[in-house]
Amino acid sequence: MHRSAYENPAFLTLDGRDLEPEAPALCAGMPGVLRGEGVFEAFLVKDGLPTPYLGDHAARLVRSAALIDMDAGVEPMEGLERFLDRLGRENSWRVRLTLFRRSDDGVSRMWTASPAAPPPAEIALVIADMRRDPLDPLAGAKTLSRATLQLA
Repeated sequence: MHRSAYENPAFLTLDGRDLEPEAPALCAGMPGVLRGEGVFEAFLVKDGLPTPYLGDHAARLVRSAALIDMDAGVEPMEGLERFLDRLGRENSWRVRLTLFRRSDDGVSRMWTASPAAPPPAEIALVIADMRRDPLDPLAGAKTLSRATLQLA
């Protein structure tokens, strides 16, 4: 199974609190944890500046959240500036914002960052035997429920 660079973050912020990435952070009873009710967006930050396509990432986060009947909030990228300050203005980072549904139907925001590796010199394209169902209403959403994608 493919391991993501996001699995071992160097920085973690949950609902505005800076936490140690190795420490327990999420309540086990959250629907976001129990049932994968959550969405995410990921992007690069270079020298303290996020991708110029940040608005597109925010819009996709809102669309993905709406598909699972979750409110991404008035400011979907809430907490980004504070998180960028924590990262500093040097180096390149892979940043991910994950929204988890809480038991009270609210949303918890988790920002994580890992050092960005340089892009590979070459890649191999492999076509999976499994196909995503194009009629699946969540086919266009970046949800936490990714088991089918992992199998493919």
